[in-house]
Order: sequence, then structure tokens, then C-alpha cells
Amino acid sequence: MEFSTWTEHNTQSMARRIGSLKELLRDYLVPSEEGTESPIALELELESESEDTQPETERFVDALEILQHRFDLSPFETESLFLACAVEFDLELAELCSQAKGSSSCHPTPALCFQLFSDPAWDLLSPQRPLKHFLLIDFVGETGKPQLQSRMVADPRVVSFLRGLNDPDERLRWVLTPERSEIRARLSSSQAGRIDTFLSRSSDDMNTEHVIQIFGASPSIRRAGAERLAAANQTLLKTLCCDSLPTSLDELDLLSRLWNRECRLMPVSLMVEWSSECDRAQHHRLENFIRRLDGLTIVSASEPVRRLGGTTIEMHYPTPEEQKECWLENLAASNAESIAHRNAAQFDLEIAEIDQVGRRLVKDSGPEMQLAEASWDACRMLARPDLEDLAQRITCKSKWHDFVLPAEPMEMLRQLVNQVRYRSVVLDQWGFRDKHNRGFGVTALFCGESGTGKTMAAEVIANDLRLDLFRIDLSSVVNKYIGETEKNLRKLFDAAERGGAILFFDEADALFGKRSEVKDSHDRYANIEVNYLLQRLETFRGLVILATNNKSHLDSAFVRRLRFIIDFPYPETAERREIWRHVFPESAPQWNVDAGMLAKLNIAGGNIHNIALNAAFAAAAEGDSVGMRHMLEAARYELIKSQKPLSVPGITWPERQEMHS
Repeated sequence: MEFSTWTEHNTQSMARRIGSLKELLRDYLVPSEEGTESPIALELELESESEDTQPETERFVDALEILQHRFDLSPFETESLFLACAVEFDLELAELCSQAKGSSSCHPTPALCFQLFSDPAWDLLSPQRPLKHFLLIDFVGETGKPQLQSRMVADPRVVSFLRGLNDPDERLRWVLTPERSEIRARLSSSQAGRIDTFLSRSSDDMNTEHVIQIFGASPSIRRAGAERLAAANQTLLKTLCCDSLPTSLDELDLLSRLWNRECRLMPVSLMVEWSSECDRAQHHRLENFIRRLDGLTIVSASEPVRRLGGTTIEMHYPTPEEQKECWLENLAASNAESIAHRNAAQFDLEIAEIDQVGRRLVKDSGPEMQLAEASWDACRMLARPDLEDLAQRITCKSKWHDFVLPAEPMEMLRQLVNQVRYRSVVLDQWGFRDKHNRGFGVTALFCGESGTGKTMAAEVIANDLRLDLFRIDLSSVVNKYIGETEKNLRKLFDAAERGGAILFFDEADALFGKRSEVKDSHDRYANIEVNYLLQRLETFRGLVILATNNKSHLDSAFVRRLRFIIDFPYPETAERREIWRHVFPESAPQWNVDAGMLAKLNIAGGNIHNIALNAAFAAAAEGDSVGMRHMLEAARYELIKSQKPLSVPGITWPERQEMHS
């Protein structure tokens, strides 16, 4: 039946019922000799008897009967509810009700309902019955008066429903996020297949499941899966965020009752966004709230919430093959195959994100080489992890020609880069991934004294691979509360894996240190953190670089899992001379700087960069070019700071007045 037709029939039905109520109240005010049976009760009874005799297509159900059915109301409760609502429709009926009560208030009372309608029941006032439990009627009592004389005020949401309007309750709008007309993420075949597999196995109505947990992937993918579930259940999906719940238990109970009432008035289901950022108190309130809900409740979380139970559905990002196919659909260049393969092997992107990048690239198409670089940079920006609270993203400017190392460690660094760059060829095209279950990532350990170039090497690698480099902030990762450190590490690795980022653990022995003998609970939980790191390194698909000044402090189990161990030796004279030759930018003005003499200083590359920078500032302050007097003065300060002797063979330190002359 069309909506406009139903609205017209419902309006006529409500008018007939109101007319019957008026007759009943008039008879109550001026009773007849023979008495009168409730017209409303008789009308409902006649409709119920005629239901079997009328064809299903001709059977009309008005809003009051819908309420009676969905809330399982008795005839007496239905009549009482309609009387409380009808006084909002008709002024004459409101006046008759006021006269029947002998009061200025037009709202009926339980006492009046007991006198008007047949088969009265005392559970009308029970908090367990639907009228009170679902807030259909508010029983407003007055101090010193019996409960039977409380005013029965119908909820505006119910009054609107009887009028034929079905707008959501205003009190729910501030906790529910606005509806979206379009699905934010387009599900791939494998993602949609996971939802469809669950639907095919669920023989009962999904409402009996109560709680379905969708976890993994991204929030937008989980929402798209939830919308697919809701559509299969023929319901609209509403969303509630963890941090929008009220803190008061009374308000939480009110919210759950309002939602349960909404589930009976509208075909809706709820998706709860479970955020790991919420504290324990918020999670506890959310658990209590979910347990109070009726109907289909979908929990969206990064991992299953075991305390909630229910059915779980794990969502993944599209497979590399699906991402590659989507890239090919969006790119028309002759090198589209190589671009698609390279991007899909490095990044985990949603189908909608690839479509977005593809449309922009087609619009701003250029030479094929630029297209490959533009698509790579766009992927890196989209997949860039949000780790600002746990790690610092380093802007990498150093390149291979800026870096000085002996031949052997330099060759090992280039092998490391090649293993990251060509891993998709070896693992996927050559089939090595099918032969192994783990160890697809690359883990390297950089060992050496401070200033020997470990951080700079990480920058050179990230710059060459065109990947983001994140230096891990150990003060933010390590947490004194049990389980929080592992949670932070999981966030680090998951985000870096999706975005293809490089994780750089400086001073790694602080986190990857040797496990100790368990003497108390602190030792036990410290060992758990190390064990978690061991497991995560084995399953991580990206590049992890550990840097340490003392390799012996690392747990031996980590050493066995390292793909590369590269020693950064203290630079010899030849290496120091080369570093001095390249330490200044081409645009920096120099005059008579003797790299051979400066190479006699037994210092590391980091100290050399400090000397060059300090000398440049000193020369700039004098408005002069950088000369040897600036270099020697800066070198003197650096040696004093490093607590190294000033007596260096082949170097004569000028007097201080000569330096400043």
C-alpha cells in the first residue's frame, strides 16, 4: 500500500476511534440506563474477528494496531495509551476528559481508565510492562496523591507515530551520528564475500544474534560491512560513538530504553564504534549499554571485544590482486601493469581510495614516469599512518652521495634496499610466499657508536625507497600499566604495515633488551613485552630498523630474527676526509678549508656535521666566508664537549685572539 494511501486510511481510522472515545466519555458523564460497553474494545475485537475473513491484500492495519503488536500491549493497555494520545489530537475530547476527571487537566489518569475500559489490569502501572518500560506514557504523580490519580502524558514520539509521522526521537540525535546516503567504502569481492558467507550461515533472523562484531581493516570498511548486514536485515543503520555516551547511569538507562523503543517504531539497527582511545570507564559504560539493547547491534572495532561475546566477522583490506585489478581499471597508461603491481605490493588501500587516486591521475595525466611517481606519492599520502603520539615522522633529505661508509657495510645497505624493493617479485611472482608462513618483512640492526651514521643511513634508505620513516618515541610507547605497551606497539606495527612505512627504533636495546629471570610480577610483564615484540617482528611485512650502541645488550632471540646486522665502524682518516669534503652544501661560501688537515681529528661523522654547522653560523655572524679559523674554533668546542684531548698531531690551534681577528 502506498504511503499516501496508508496515511489517509490511518487518519480516518484515528478519527473513528476518537469519535468512539467521545461517545464513551459522554456516556460516562451522563450514564444510560442499560450501560454501554467500550466502543474501542468492541472495534478492536471486530477487526480481530474479521481478519481471517478478509483477503490479506485488503487488510488495513492502522498505527494503533502496529503499536499494539510491536509492543505486545494488552487491549486495556492499548485503549489507555490511545486515550492519553487522543487528548493531543482533539480539543473536544480533551475537554470531555477534563470533565470526566473533575479537574482542569485534560490528561487522563489510571483511575479514569479503570472506570472507562473493560478488563482493567493493575499491571498498567508496572515498570516492567511496555507502557512504562518503553516510555510510551509518562505517569506524572503529585505529592500526597495516590498513583491512580497520576496524569498519563503520552510521549511526543508516540503521539507523532499515531498521526502517521515516524521521525526519530529528538533525544537520540545528539548521540547518533548523521546518516550517510552513500557507503563510504566500496567493498571488494573478498570483503563482500565475508559478509555474504555469514548471512548464508545465519539461518535465523539476525535480530536473534543481538551482537555482531566486525573487526579489522579500517573504520570505513567496517562501516560498509555493517551497512551490508543492515541492508540484508532490511533496516537503516545508525551509528553511535563510544565517547558520546552519557556518564550518568540514569541517563544511560534512558538512552537504552529510547533506542529499544526506536527499534520497534522504525526498521533500524545500531553500529557502535568501539574506540581504543576511550578509557576503561567509557568502555565499561558501553558494555553495559550494549547489553541493554534489543535488535541488531553491530560493534565496529579494530580487534574483537571478548567481553561482549556475539558473532565475529573479520574484515581485511582488499587483496593485492583486487587492488591491482582496481588500479588497472583506473589507469590507461602503457606502464599501468607495472604501476598497479608496484602500488598493490607496497600499500594496503581501499577500493574507493584507489578509485579516488585514479580519477585524479587521469585528470592530471602527464608523462608515464611522472604518472608512476605521482601514483606512488598519492598512495603514500593516503596510507600514511597517524602515529604523531607514538612516533616522529622524519623528513628524509640525505642521499647516497651524502653518505660515507666502508665498502662492505655500504653494499649491505644496498642489498637491504633491494630486498624491500623487489620483495613482491620474489615472494609473489616467484612463489616464495607459498613456501613460507612468516618472515616476509625485513628487519635490520644498525650497530655502532654514536655519530657513526645509523640514523642517516635510515634516512638514505627511506629516501631511496620513497617511503615514510618514523622514529619511535620510546617514552610514549612504554607504559607502566599492564598491557598498554603491547597495545601501543600493535598500533605502531599495524599502521606502518598498511602504509608501507619504515619503523626506526633508536636506542633499541631499551626496548629489545635481554629477558631476565622472573623474580616478581614486573619481570614477568617485562618479558611479555619482549615476547610480543618477537612475535610481531616475525609477522610484520614491512621494514624495521633497530639502532643500538651496544649489540650485546639485545636479546639473542632478536638477533636470530634479524635479516641484516650492519656494523657502522668509527671512520678512518680516508672516510673522515671524504665526509669533510661533502659536509658543506654547494651554495655555502668557503675559503681555504683544508679537508686533509681536518681529517686528522679523530671524530665521528655526527661531530663533523656539528663542527661544520657551528662554523657556518660563526662565519655568517661576521659576514664572511667559512674559513679554517672558523672551522678550528668550532672543532675546539666540539672536542671539549666530547671530552676528547685537544692535542692532535698535525694541527696547531691558533690563539683565541687570532681566531677572532
